[in-house]
Amino acid sequence: KAGRPASFAIECLDATAPPRLSDADLARRFHATTNFIRDMLAITPLPRADLAVTVDAPATPACEADSVTLTVHVMNGGPDPATGVRVTNTLPAGLTPAGHVVSHGTFDEGTGAWDVGDLAVSEEATLDLVAIVGPGTAGLALPDVAFVTSDQADTTNANDADSAAVNVHA
Repeated sequence: KAGRPASFAIECLDATAPPRLSDADLARRFHATTNFIRDMLAITPLPRADLAVTVDAPATPACEADSVTLTVHVMNGGPDPATGVRVTNTLPAGLTPAGHVVSHGTFDEGTGAWDVGDLAVSEEATLDLVAIVGPGTAGLALPDVAFVTSDQADTTNANDADSAAVNVHA
């Protein structure tokens, strides 16, 4: 039964001694033993999800005191549903949060933590974050950085972070 200790023995035979079991008997015993071990261990693969995050910034340069909208997308590419999905979105100095809209979960403008919740395979969530371009930013590129985590192991870490910059007129 699952959860109970199990033991088995492997008998090594002298290669020069005559075989005591036929190949068919050995195969049957091997399969029975491996099936028994698998059933006893109740091996269940861990769930995996390929979460990908992207950040979009306005294509045209902004001016100081302008309001800009940054869009963060997160998608679960599977193969399993993702639970406990969380995106951390870090605004740089020079951009001040001024409002947001999320399609899933909750967003804390003070910490940049977006608790998305659960995403089914191929499901996407979006955060539209409004920010005000601060004084003293003329001529700068202000990068918005986001990265995603979840309760599952991620099958592709290369797409777990992204950034896009708000360019400010000189």
